[in-house]
Amino acid sequence: MSGTTADTIYKRLWIKGDRPLRKLLPAVSIAVFTVTASFGCVASVHDSAIAAEVTPSDASANLQPDREPLDLDALDPAKTPAGLITAARISLTRLTIPSLWWLQTQIASEDAYGSKLLADWLAYPNSGNRPGRVDLVVNRQFWSLLDYLDRYAFIHVFGEAARDYGYNVRVFDGQATLLGASTCDFSNVSIDALQKRQLAERANPSDRVPFDINAIACSILLDSSGKGGLRGGSRQPGAGAAKALDILQP
Repeated sequence: MSGTTADTIYKRLWIKGDRPLRKLLPAVSIAVFTVTASFGCVASVHDSAIAAEVTPSDASANLQPDREPLDLDALDPAKTPAGLITAARISLTRLTIPSLWWLQTQIASEDAYGSKLLADWLAYPNSGNRPGRVDLVVNRQFWSLLDYLDRYAFIHVFGEAARDYGYNVRVFDGQATLLGASTCDFSNVSIDALQKRQLAERANPSDRVPFDINAIACSILLDSSGKGGLRGGSRQPGAGAAKALDILQP
């Protein structure tokens, strides 16, 4: 991958004053290096392949998304179970956990994504120290127009936002086909403490609680087929070979 291509990617992701997307730039740099280095290491499984980005430790190599299929019925407002958060359910009196609306607005303002890509989401709350889960539902037509790095960036920024609340992320199309996921290891942290930290920081940013959120190991699985897709196993330590994303069909 040329320096010009990498520079173009950086410019596309840079949003003035946008902290989550600014934080993504080093990760995209790693992704560019990983994909370029592994281009000759091709692994084909059925008709699609998964490129894995593992950070920060080898332990994340075993992280896999939940196997539960997407509950399409729950996307119907009349059938959404109590306790689940959707894109249409926002509290007017307190912070909703996880809070993804600001990020949704930022993504929609980006030309690469637009307002029609993200259709809805279902957020299942955590239970004790069992992480919560966010199932994002995207428009498959618009998703297919994204290149590999745009898809990676989308999953990465939503994965980071959800991680800060103790949630994992999966991405589906409207037919309940799994397209990607961000899965983190919360076994060594208190999810309740993570959420209290977010609430405290938003209420009073000066009350920031010292905590290295990046110490939480996470793994991104991404369907690398389609426009701009690159197939290959990552050569990062513990990343392993490409894996199929066909285990979560309803």
